[in-house]
Amino acid sequence: MLDRANVLGHAGIGRLIVGFGAATTSSLLVCWMPVSLLGRFIIFAGSGIIGGLLAGWAANATTPARALGKSIASGAVQANVAGGALAVIATAVDTALGIGPTEGKGLSFAFAIALATLIVGTLVGAAVGLAYGFVPAFVAASRVGRTHASTDRLLVAAATWLSGVGLAHRFLVEGSTIGLRGETIAPIDHALLTATWAAPIAIALVLVGVASFRAWTRHAFVRRVREGREPRYRVVEVEAAAVGEESLPLVAGVTREQCRFAVVPADDEAIEVGYREAAAPPPSLRAIALLP
Repeated sequence: MLDRANVLGHAGIGRLIVGFGAATTSSLLVCWMPVSLLGRFIIFAGSGIIGGLLAGWAANATTPARALGKSIASGAVQANVAGGALAVIATAVDTALGIGPTEGKGLSFAFAIALATLIVGTLVGAAVGLAYGFVPAFVAASRVGRTHASTDRLLVAAATWLSGVGLAHRFLVEGSTIGLRGETIAPIDHALLTATWAAPIAIALVLVGVASFRAWTRHAFVRRVREGREPRYRVVEVEAAAVGEESLPLVAGVTREQCRFAVVPADDEAIEVGYREAAAPPPSLRAIALLP
């Protein structure tokens, strides 16, 4: 699949991936709080939204180093949002509705946790933010030398990162005092704790599958064009200067200057111009992809 069809953009993909990871991490770190399922959903959804917005802010950095710096600051903010504001909101909702393990008596406890989060949670959040900076930094780096494979590389990198998040969550769940012993915690809590590490790994497998499918369809398309089985397109010899800047190389690790061929629409008359003899190359050559 060619990147021209990518409507999310790399920053958008980064926001979704990091937002999901932030939601699961925040849910795990505050899972010991006595709130209802509704309260846990508020923490999960709120953390995901805030985490995604902060990831987008970090991913828009001009360099990977700046993206990492923004991610560290974002982690500190995220910790106060999840362990502070959202925890208070979730407990307040439980109190107003008279539901949850606290039976409406845990609001003062939630405020105490929010205060503690300002001190300890900020430092922990900054450390977590550094680990979460991998995806925004990768997005910032991918703006240089983009190809049609850039999105696939981002998906694989995000999958690798999510796998690490899932394994870290698994370690925390199994190695902490929370444990996963069905006789000591309710079955629903057991399932939620399992989801905090199983869901990231499952999403990672999906991302790898999507990236593999995109790569397979892209190369299959070019192969059909070369063999003349795609009547709407053809491969022609071009110079990189003869195509617009939006035309990208097909494969990673190849620059525009290294490409000698292009996939163009079969009815594109512009490529009939003798570009080697022309005083100026046609400014709007409709190249679908550049090939080495």
